[in-house]
Order: sequence, then structure tokens, then C-alpha cells
Amino acid sequence: FSPYRADRDAVRASVERVAPFVEVYLQASLETCEGRDPKGLYKMAREGKIKGFTGIDDPYEEPMSPELILDSNQKTVEELAKETC
Repeated sequence: FSPYRADRDAVRASVERVAPFVEVYLQASLETCEGRDPKGLYKMAREGKIKGFTGIDDPYEEPMSPELILDSNQKTVEELAKETC
């Protein structure tokens, strides 16, 4: 997981020197992430107890052209697993 596009681009450039790089974008809305948060981290971030939390007070920059996009807002884990095989 890397919230910043520049960081992902740097990793891609480094990895592609020796092996193929595949960027996978697991689409998940903030609401989806919060609904799947068993530790309550999003709640704590909203309460100001955690700073620099992606999606709350720190941005997430969507990939520009990932090799694979998985929509976890609309599909189950099982359905997404089938898409990757």
C-alpha cells in the first residue's frame, strides 16, 4: 500500500530494471474502508487520535494507469480473487 503516486512511480522505475512491475489498484471508498476496519483506526483518526491517516487527514492519490483494477466496493473477496487467477 502506497498512498502517493510519486512513491509508486519510484518503485516502478526501480523494480522494472530487473523484473516486471504490476500495479494493482484495489478500489475501496472511504466508507468501504471504514466499514471493514476491525481495529477502529478510522474512528480514532476522525477523533484526532491518529494523525496523518490516509483518507482522513492525509491524501490518497489514485493510480493513473494501473495494470489491474479490482473494485472492492462492488465485489466480494471471493469474486476479486477469481479475477486475479
